[in-house]
Amino acid sequence: PIQDRDEKVLPDAGDGERRVALSVTIATPHGPLGLTCTHLNWKLHHGWVRERQVVALADFVRARRPGLELPPVIAGDLNAEPDSAEIRYLTGLQSLEGRSAHFYDAWRMAGDGSPGFTWSNRNPYARIAIEPERRIDYVLAGYPQSSGIGRIDACRVVCDDEADGIWPTDHFGVYAELRTEPIRDLPAFG
Repeated sequence: PIQDRDEKVLPDAGDGERRVALSVTIATPHGPLGLTCTHLNWKLHHGWVRERQVVALADFVRARRPGLELPPVIAGDLNAEPDSAEIRYLTGLQSLEGRSAHFYDAWRMAGDGSPGFTWSNRNPYARIAIEPERRIDYVLAGYPQSSGIGRIDACRVVCDDEADGIWPTDHFGVYAELRTEPIRDLPAFG
């Protein structure tokens, strides 16, 4: 069940394209899970807007974090490639506005080693845009517990083929699994 919800209007370019982040806390058998989804600006030249959006998004997710047993999860169409400033910021590889954040990229942690394209010219809905193939959809998770609970254990691209001649959408989906049991035999420190 959903225990609560909140939303955050994200910064925009002043051109009428408005974006929000929607966050819920879900009751699970393993404790509450904070899940936030969003869809960032899509235009290829709007990296500057997405940079402002991810800073606001990370702040919003962190503010909702206190008291949660499982790491916070961000999922959505971020419209940015893994080496972009936006994704580098969210994954702790770059600072923006003198600040930093860190969420684990599920594909990087547990994908199959392929590029993991979620925008593919195999899909006729994407192909009509005449844009390059790329990975722009993500599942990101915060730090797992020291026991390993909340660690990303699996990730794969889904909904990446047609069924009876119909594609589900112009993007492929990203599926990730977070560990719900402690890791046995963790090395002791100290």
